Amino acid sequence: MHLNPLQIRALGRFTFRCHSGLQIGVRGEGTQRFALRVGENLLIPSTSWKGAFRSVSEKIIGSMDLSGVVALLRELYGEDEDGVAFKDRNGGTGTFDRVLDQLTANPGQLIRELERLVVGNEELMSRLRGIRESNELKRFLKEEREGKSLTQRYLGLLYPITSLYGSPGLAGKLRFLDTVAKAVTHWRPGVGINRSTMRSEEGVIYGTEVLVPLGQKITLSMLIDNVLPATTEAGILASTIELIKSEGIRIGSSKSRGLGNLELVEEESWIKVMDISDKVDADVKIRYVTSPRNWTHLSLKEALTWLEGGDDI
Repeated sequence: MHLNPLQIRALGRFTFRCHSGLQIGVRGEGTQRFALRVGENLLIPSTSWKGAFRSVSEKIIGSMDLSGVVALLRELYGEDEDGVAFKDRNGGTGTFDRVLDQLTANPGQLIRELERLVVGNEELMSRLRGIRESNELKRFLKEEREGKSLTQRYLGLLYPITSLYGSPGLAGKLRFLDTVAKAVTHWRPGVGINRSTMRSEEGVIYGTEVLVPLGQKITLSMLIDNVLPATTEAGILASTIELIKSEGIRIGSSKSRGLGNLELVEEESWIKVMDISDKVDADVKIRYVTSPRNWTHLSLKEALTWLEGGDDI
């Protein structure tokens, strides 16, 4: 179970206070650089939010005490020219082989799980169903082109970071929405840098457009699908929000120059939850799916406790 069937959906609304301006999607030529906007409004693309949250989550999982396949996948996790990839570095295969050994120990179960990823591809379904032994399955997943691609998708399901944020061929459980907000504009002057001397270049001056949200507040909306309480995924998400709450988050460019610093406003942030899992009565499910207004409203503190498995909703 990844995104289908849907068991739990949550809508997160996070309010941030912006003490400095924002530079996002800076473009332009010559002496003027313009920020990304929609009309007169500030625009923060979903990809900017996703990248900022993912960076925090990657730091968190790096310090977690993990075991089993997930611990091995943390060693393999990285990026190459095609994006996220799970593979040994420096040309080795030892850790990757250990992962495949564990996964193929029960070939029948693994094949059933892989079949869910290739529904509609009858040729590949037939190929999987024709495999009988662990060694044959391991060889297919490691050496054959279609098998290697399928392996990467499946490992993405197992590793919390890619399960939450997605990877090539795999939709993430967290979906960030674009933020559009009214803003005022000011221009920040800068000087060119001579790359050979690393000193300011005489006569090279430019201006960069900086957008400041009206009221110094902006809001992020996030959809959270099938992140079940008390799981590793839920723990990482809760810890990510906790860390952002305590240290803030940085968005956009020129962060080293003091721009893009956002502070989470806890009392103005919340999560609404729709639980339509098998444990929920049918009449409650009907009430949930009728309107998001019927979803269970949790304060940020209550939501973090729920994600960590402390309280039922």
